[in-house]
Amino acid sequence: MSMNSLSTVEAVLKTKNQLVRGDANGKNSLMGNGDVFIMSPTVAEMAKQDAKVKFNEQVEEARAEWNAKIDEQERHAKMMDEKMKDLQIVPINSYILVQPYAKNPFQKMKVTESGLILPEYTGTFKNPDSGEMGQEVNLSVQALVIEASPLCKFVKEGDIIYYRRACGVPIPFFGQGFEVVAEPQVQVVVNSGLKDRYTKEFKSDNA
Repeated sequence: MSMNSLSTVEAVLKTKNQLVRGDANGKNSLMGNGDVFIMSPTVAEMAKQDAKVKFNEQVEEARAEWNAKIDEQERHAKMMDEKMKDLQIVPINSYILVQPYAKNPFQKMKVTESGLILPEYTGTFKNPDSGEMGQEVNLSVQALVIEASPLCKFVKEGDIIYYRRACGVPIPFFGQGFEVVAEPQVQVVVNSGLKDRYTKEFKSDNA
């Protein structure tokens, strides 16, 4: 091959940026005996490689952030587990902490002469206008008093109270189903010794 032909080939390869010439020792040199041609990456390949690097970096960042959140939740759970040993929940002002019953504990069961126990009243009725079955809404809630604020005048822990459904405020606390209701919103208190308590708490003040 003549020197002119060799120069033409070399110019074409340089223009397309497809070859990097190096000798066996890794040094750049003119084409000749012992020269080695190494294909250089194209622009598309370089962009693809760069995208892979950036994606891997983003994955690692997201993984680190997620692991940090898990560690924080574990620390919080451990802290709450330690606090649970002496954790207390107490209503303030004139509020009462209660746990509503799923069903009225004082609902009377009807027993027939044959000893058959009829299902308790469910509140379903047949609408005389539409002929469809309807459901009565029980506006009254029956609940066990878990704790009463020191500012409450009459209601005590262990009482069962009645109050309007709209007056109860849910208190999310470890899934216990607690509510608070203000003492003035209580309609009825059920327990033993209530009359003696009433005499002690109120009549003595008016004497």
